[in-house]
Amino acid sequence: MRYLVLVLFSGSMLVGCVQSELRTVEGIGVKNLRQPADGLYTGGQILEEQMQSLAKAGCTNLICLRPADESGTGWEEAKAREAGVNFVRIPVKGREGQSRENGLELRKAMAASEDGTTLVYCGSGNRVGTLLALNAHWFEGMSKAEALAFGKTAGVTKMEPILRDVLEMR
Repeated sequence: MRYLVLVLFSGSMLVGCVQSELRTVEGIGVKNLRQPADGLYTGGQILEEQMQSLAKAGCTNLICLRPADESGTGWEEAKAREAGVNFVRIPVKGREGQSRENGLELRKAMAASEDGTTLVYCGSGNRVGTLLALNAHWFEGMSKAEALAFGKTAGVTKMEPILRDVLEMR
């Protein structure tokens, strides 16, 4: 009987831990998830089944940097409304999308989402990290080296050459 109680207690602790983990943004399984700043997460494309979990975990603001016609996206607006989450789409395409105009749109969306946790995402996290790094340099006064390091923290991998190029041009 003592062993049965221990097994049941251990099992309930495990279930409690799993449920607790799912209540955090980190426990939801967003691809390439990073947290470059308090209240700010970055990552790759979220899945439809993750939307409700993100809302329950306290993520109240979603900013997508993918055009609605890219494969795997375009469904978020409706699901965000259902989940009670603020949603903004800023279509950023490749190198030409790493512009001051899109940077300003991202700043505006992030300023509007200061109440709560924000997830900014794209296909892999590269566009997010690149645009956040450029914003840090253009508008926050970070040096090029600091902005590059911040970009890597926020998700830049394959787009690092583009980020370096745009930082040198501006």
